Amino acid sequence: MVSGGCGRAPPCVAGVIVAGSSYESTLILTAHNHQFSVAHFVNFSNRNDELLPLAGMVILTLWTGLGILLNRGSAPFPARSAGYSVLVAAVGAADPLSFAALLFGLPTWPETNGVMIAVKQTRGSLDPAPDGVGSTNTTTAQPFPVEA
Repeated sequence: MVSGGCGRAPPCVAGVIVAGSSYESTLILTAHNHQFSVAHFVNFSNRNDELLPLAGMVILTLWTGLGILLNRGSAPFPARSAGYSVLVAAVGAADPLSFAALLFGLPTWPETNGVMIAVKQTRGSLDPAPDGVGSTNTTTAQPFPVEA
């Protein structure tokens, strides 16, 4: 934060300035050296900076949904959560609707899965080891263990 009129910028503003100037300086240098294919790629990545978070969201939600669907033996989450995860991934992969998935799907996806984990943990139905190896007795264990 700017403190007491000393004129210092917050660190986030400095990061934005460095990131923007690195793109612009790369564009100027590559155009000056007649490397137009590199300049075209840098300009494309500068103008479409939402592509990497969108791809990360699609991969994260798709693999989570498939992991829930393929691991139905222990049933850590309901199938509805897996369906929602795969739906967010499918909408995110569809080009015209991808912004809607980034805008609506990504903010609600962690909250819904977090609420399901919290509910299963307080009910004692979240078993970390379904094979019996290293599992705890959920009837006597505290839902939130306190360390001494």
